[in-house]
Amino acid sequence: FIGSTWYRFTDTVAECEGFTTMEGRFSQKFDSPHAIGTLGSHPIQGDAWHLNMYDLSKGPGRQVIPLIAMTSFDHRGATGPMLLLRSITLNFVGEERITVAAGTFDALHFKYGVNEDDVSEDPSKHPPYHVWTTADGEYIFLKGHVTGYMKTHYELAELVKEDGLG
Repeated sequence: FIGSTWYRFTDTVAECEGFTTMEGRFSQKFDSPHAIGTLGSHPIQGDAWHLNMYDLSKGPGRQVIPLIAMTSFDHRGATGPMLLLRSITLNFVGEERITVAAGTFDALHFKYGVNEDDVSEDPSKHPPYHVWTTADGEYIFLKGHVTGYMKTHYELAELVKEDGLG
């Protein structure tokens, strides 16, 4: 057990009530001039869903999302859960056709982060993280690759779509 937290978001408030083994019982509340863009709670599929904040009409490039909420600043989400606010930099590399174990897909290729060449072994710096999602507007995670100290590769092995569920 690391912790448990209840979250509430409105157009102008982000708040939580929680308990963690490190912090004990806590309450957090942040007022914001605009709605929080997304909640980063560290599931792999979440890494793909956040990318829908990128305005694809502007084409490949870099966009900064000014305010998102995170449950943990640990790169693998191994602390918390708390309420932490930050900005995030998204890079759209372009459209690609890729093949993974689950099949061949038209994909959108993104990269998280600012530094293109940082393959740091320093765990306080998140190394570049490339993510490919479906290009159908659902942003289903297809493949991900993290360099640097994380040296991680993820790939969709199977995609099952049931009638009535999308």
